[in-house]
Amino acid sequence: MSTVEVQRQQKLPGTWEVPQELRERFGNKSGRQRSHEFHEHLVIMLHLPPRIDESTSTLSARPQKRHAVYFWRHNLGEWSCSEGRHGVETLLEHIIKYEDAVESLEGRAVAATSTSDWFEILAVVAPLRRNACNMADALQSAQQHVPQHVQAELQDATDAAIEVARDAELLQEQAQHSIDFLLAQQQETQALASEAQVETAYRLNVIAAVFLPLATITSVFGMNLPNGLENSSRLFFWLVIFLGLGLGLGIGAKLVRLRSWKPAEW
Repeated sequence: MSTVEVQRQQKLPGTWEVPQELRERFGNKSGRQRSHEFHEHLVIMLHLPPRIDESTSTLSARPQKRHAVYFWRHNLGEWSCSEGRHGVETLLEHIIKYEDAVESLEGRAVAATSTSDWFEILAVVAPLRRNACNMADALQSAQQHVPQHVQAELQDATDAAIEVARDAELLQEQAQHSIDFLLAQQQETQALASEAQVETAYRLNVIAAVFLPLATITSVFGMNLPNGLENSSRLFFWLVIFLGLGLGLGIGAKLVRLRSWKPAEW
């Protein structure tokens, strides 16, 4: 779609008998959501909610162009919508689209079990909440610049917009808190796994320390070299064995003591 076609879709319909000054205030591009009043003509420009792709199991948060919908209240009290519908209820129908989008995300939130699931929800609910809040602000601004009887016409739509903005904000907070919780839980699991690996390595070191002296002595005496001890008594053999075990147990006890050592004990 070309830029010219997008602009044609987003500007005020040419069939509307809107004062030229109002047309100039809105221009050809959507811009931010807002409202303007001139000589009892009220025009409200709102954005459609970000599109959620329901055909896939993942959510897409690709940057999207803002598509505007215009609502015009004629000075005679008639409401028209740029989508071809009429009546003040078209405002409520527009807000229902936001409610449906929030409900869709809430359904995904119920089934979310991983950080990736919550990240996908957060990526969509953030622009949805921003649009909903701006929509509520635009409707509240419109109420401030129109007569009291027109304010009454806008009250239901304004209340509905405020409510859907609040729901989107709560969902965004839930998504962010769930992500924080899952990340903290993963870090705790990783810390426990690291601690278990350290404990295993420590036990292997103690075992190696116990048998290292004995293995060293055995290797030395196992060499086929004359050393003058070939004809020694059996008592000397057992003496070497117990000496190696004693050294090993001493080194192992030292390792255990070092592990339980705390600087405060000095």
